[in-house]
Amino acid sequence: MENPPQVDRLLVERFVRGNGTIFVGAGVSLASRLPTWKKLMAPLKEELGPDADDLDLLQVAELYEVKHGRSALVQHLKEQLGHVKFRVNKTHELLVSLPVQRIYTTNFDNLLEQASQKKQINRHVIYNASHVGLSDTSMLSIIKLHGDLADPNSIVLTARDFYSYAAKNPAVADLLKVELQTRTVLFIGYSFSDPNLAMILGNAVFQTGTTPPLIYAIQFQPTELSILAMKARGVTVIPIDAKPGTSDAEKKIEEWLQQFSRSLNSMERRRQQVLGTRKFPASSPLLMRHPYSVRSERVTDRIRSGLSSEFRVIVVRGEAGVGKTHLVADAAKKKLQPSNRSLWIEGFEQIIWIRPVLRKNGGFHTLDQIFSSITSQLDGNVQLDDSESERLRHKIEALLQERRVLIVIEDLDDPRADQHQSRAEEQRDAEATRFDDIKAWLEDIGNFSYARSRIVVTTRTAVVAGFMVEVTRLGGADAVKMVHEHARAIMLRRHFDALATVEKKVVDLTMGNPQAIRLALGLINGAPKDDWLDAAIERSRAGGSQGIEPVFDSITAAIWEKLPVDGEARRVVEAMAAFPAEEWVPSALLKCAAKTADDNVLQQALQTCLRFGLLGYDALYDNYFMHRTIKEALSRQNLIDQVQLNHARTELARHLLAFLSADGVVCRPEIPERYWNALVREEFVKIDPYWPIIESLMWWAEDQPIIVDFLLLLVHYMDSRFLNGHRLYFVNKAMAMASDLDKRTRALLNIDALGWTYIEEGSDIQAMKYIDQGLQLLTDQDNDLRALASAWKARICAKQDRIFEARIHIGNAKRFVKSCPRKFWIKARVCMMAGDVKLMEKKPNAAEKQYLDAEANEERYGGELGYQTDPRIGFALLRKADAEPKNAGPVIDKARQRFTRLAENEHVPTGRLYGEYGLALIASRENSTDDALLQLRKILKEISARQGENNVLLKLAKESYESLASSKVLSH
Repeated sequence: MENPPQVDRLLVERFVRGNGTIFVGAGVSLASRLPTWKKLMAPLKEELGPDADDLDLLQVAELYEVKHGRSALVQHLKEQLGHVKFRVNKTHELLVSLPVQRIYTTNFDNLLEQASQKKQINRHVIYNASHVGLSDTSMLSIIKLHGDLADPNSIVLTARDFYSYAAKNPAVADLLKVELQTRTVLFIGYSFSDPNLAMILGNAVFQTGTTPPLIYAIQFQPTELSILAMKARGVTVIPIDAKPGTSDAEKKIEEWLQQFSRSLNSMERRRQQVLGTRKFPASSPLLMRHPYSVRSERVTDRIRSGLSSEFRVIVVRGEAGVGKTHLVADAAKKKLQPSNRSLWIEGFEQIIWIRPVLRKNGGFHTLDQIFSSITSQLDGNVQLDDSESERLRHKIEALLQERRVLIVIEDLDDPRADQHQSRAEEQRDAEATRFDDIKAWLEDIGNFSYARSRIVVTTRTAVVAGFMVEVTRLGGADAVKMVHEHARAIMLRRHFDALATVEKKVVDLTMGNPQAIRLALGLINGAPKDDWLDAAIERSRAGGSQGIEPVFDSITAAIWEKLPVDGEARRVVEAMAAFPAEEWVPSALLKCAAKTADDNVLQQALQTCLRFGLLGYDALYDNYFMHRTIKEALSRQNLIDQVQLNHARTELARHLLAFLSADGVVCRPEIPERYWNALVREEFVKIDPYWPIIESLMWWAEDQPIIVDFLLLLVHYMDSRFLNGHRLYFVNKAMAMASDLDKRTRALLNIDALGWTYIEEGSDIQAMKYIDQGLQLLTDQDNDLRALASAWKARICAKQDRIFEARIHIGNAKRFVKSCPRKFWIKARVCMMAGDVKLMEKKPNAAEKQYLDAEANEERYGGELGYQTDPRIGFALLRKADAEPKNAGPVIDKARQRFTRLAENEHVPTGRLYGEYGLALIASRENSTDDALLQLRKILKEISARQGENNVLLKLAKESYESLASSKVLSH
C-alpha cells in the first residue's frame, strides 16, 4: 500500500469546487486520548452484570438507561468525556481548515469546536432539529448527529435512540439524505464494522437515473474483503497502512490530510490561472470609477446577511440615485475575498454581472439572455444543445446548486410601473411578458433546497419574492454628513462659502437621496446663489409628489436654465446622451459628437458641466461619464432636443466611419474592393476599445442607410471576434436597405456574409438558401463570387458525406477562379475549401497541400493573421500523425507551432480559440488529459458566450471534451 496513499484527483476537484462534505467518527478523537466506545461502555456493562453478557454496546446503554434513568447515563458520559485533559489534535485542525461548508460528526466531544476556535473560524453548532433552519452559509456548520452533552435530550446513545433517529429528527435526516445525494463525501474515523457508518450510508437513498454520489472512506489496514464490501455500498476506500489508535496512525492520517490540503491549493491555483474566475468583466460595475459614492455600512451588512442566509434570491430595491449598484458591488467584492479559513467557502468562486440588453429603444432583460450569460461564464461543458428550454433551465438550476456563484441582475424593473415611457400597447405587453418570465423563474428557483449559488436583483420597481434589502434615502445626520463630504470633494468653497446657510435646504430638497445631493451641490457650485436652490425646491414641490423623480427633474431643469441656450455646454450634454448609458466616453469622441472645433471652447464647456455635476471625470484615462438618473431627467423633460441628439449621433457615426475607413485601421490599401478591403488584420485591435460605442450606434442606425457603411467595414471584424449573432443581425438589416446596395454587393452579402456565417454556425440549410439567393443576383462578370459560392457548397456537401457532389463543386470553384487571377483572397478561400473536402475524405496529405496553397495566396495581399489557415494546417498535420505513427513526433511538433502561434494572438479570438483547441488535442494525445479538459472547458465557456449552439468549433470542442471525460472515467 502507498504511504501515504495518492489523493484521488476527482476527490480534490469536487472539494475545490466547494462540493465536499466530511463525516468525522470516533477514530479521529483517539489521538486526543478519548476512550473508545467499548471502554466507555465497559463500566456500565460490568455494573449490569450477567444480564449484559450477550448484548451489544447499544443494548448495554439502553438497559442501563432502563435501570438507572436517562440522567444517570448522560452523567456517566459527562464524567468520562468532560475532562480538560482531552485536547484538540492536529487532525481536528486540518479537518476544520478544509474547504467545506458542513462537517458531520457522530462524536459527543467538542474537539471540532475547539479546533475551529483555535483556527479563528466562525462556526455554528447544530445538535437538534430546531437548529437546522438557523444554519448560516457564511460559517462552518458542525452538525453533531448524536447530539451534544449540553442537551441531554439530543443524545443518541441507546439502541432505541439509534434506530428511531430518523423518525425523531426528520429535518436532520432530510438534510443528511440531500447531503449524501448531492455532495462528495469523505468519511474519516469510522471502521468498516462501525454501526454509525452503516446508519449514515443507510440514509443515502440514491435516485435512479442520476449519477451516483462519490463517497470515500479512510480506513486503517483494511482487508481486501472489506474493500470489496465497501465498494458494493458505493464507497471508495482510501487505505492507510497503520494500526488504528497508534501514534503511527495519527502521524499518517495527518500526512494524508496535509497532502490533501496541498492538492486542493495547487488545483485551485491552476484553476484560477486557466479559467480566470476571479476576474471581473470589463463592463462590471465593480470596476467602474465612481468617486465619493455613498457607502452605507448598514445596507451593505444587510446585503451580506442576505448572501449568507438560506435565501436564494436577494432583492436590492430602491429609488433612482440611492446607490444600489455600488452597494451590491461593494458587498460582492468583499464576498470574493479569501478568509483566514478557506479561499472557497467564505466567498463565492465567481461573480456573474448581467446588465440589460442594449437595443435601439433602451435596455431590457430577457430570460434567454440571463440563461446565456450564466451558461457562458460557468463551465463550458454545460450542454446547450437542447431544443427544450425547460431542460436547459433544469441544467442551469443544477449548476447553481453545485457551484457557489453570485449572479447579479442589474436594473430589472417592472415595465408596468414606468409611467413615463410612451410605448405602443403591443410593445408594453411584450416587455411585461419578458419581465413576468424572469420573475417566475426567480421565485421558482428560490424554492430549491440546498442551492449554493445566490442571485441578487437590483431594481427600482420590481416586486420579487426573496430576501428583501430596501435601500432608502439617507437619514438627517447621514444626509448632512454627505453634504459636507461632497462639498469638500468638489471644493465648493472656491465658488460658494456659505454652505451652512444652504445645508438644510439641500437636505430638504433632496430628501437624503445621495445622487440628488451631488446634483444639488453641483447646482450651487455652478450657480453660487441659493435662490436657484429655492427655485428648484419650489418646482419640485409644485406637483405634490413625494417621489424622487420630480427632485431630479427640478434640479436638472434649474441647471439647464443656467447653461447658455446656444452655448457649448448644452452641446456637450446633448452629445453625452448620444453614447450608451453608464459608459465612460473618451474626450476625443465627445468632442466629435459635440462638433466643437475649438479645443479651448470645448474645455470650458466641459468644466462648466463638471462644476454643475452633470458629468463625472476620470483624469487618468481622460474619460467622461453621465449618471443614468441625469439622462433620464433630461429625457423626461424633453430638455435634450431630439434633432440635436440625432445630429450628435450622426456626427459621431461619421467620425467613427472615418476612423474605421483609415488605412491604419480597417481598410487595406492593397485591396481596392469594398468589403474585401476590410479583411482581418492586426490593426483591428484599434477598434476593440470603441466597440461598445460603435455597437450602440449600429443599433441606433439599424434602419438607416448608414448601417450599410458600418457593416461593410465591420463584417470581418465581427467574424474575427466571434460576434456571429451581431454579424447575422446587421447583415439582414443592411440587406433591407436594398435601394442603397447594388446587386453585386447584395449577392456578396448573401453568399459570404450570410452563407459562410451560417456554415460556421452549422446551419447548412440556411447557408444553401442564402448562397442560392446570391447566385441569382450575379452577372456573367462575377466569376469570383461564383467561385466562392461553389467552394462554400463543396464544404456543405462534404460535411454531409456527399463527396461526389463536393468534388464537382470544388472543381467548378477552381474553374471560375481562373478567370480572376489577381483576386488572391478568393483563391485562398477556394483552396481552403478544397483542403476541407480532402480532409473529410481522410486524405490529410492532400488537404495540407491545399491549405499551404491557401496560405501562399494570403501572403499576396498581406494575409489574415493565419486565423483561418493555421488551424486547418494544424488539423491536417494531426491527421497525418495518426496515419503515420512512426513519424508522428516531428509532425505533431509542426502542428504545435501552428496552434501556439494562433493561441498567442489575443487580438483575434476566433483564431486564438482554434489554437487553444488544437493545443488541447495535442495535450490529450500526450496523455495530459487533465490539462486538455481544463483547456476545453475554457474554450467552451468563451464560445458559448458568443455563439449559437451549433457553432462548428463549439461542437468540435464539446465532442472532444465528452470523449476525453468519458475515457477518463473509464480509466478510473
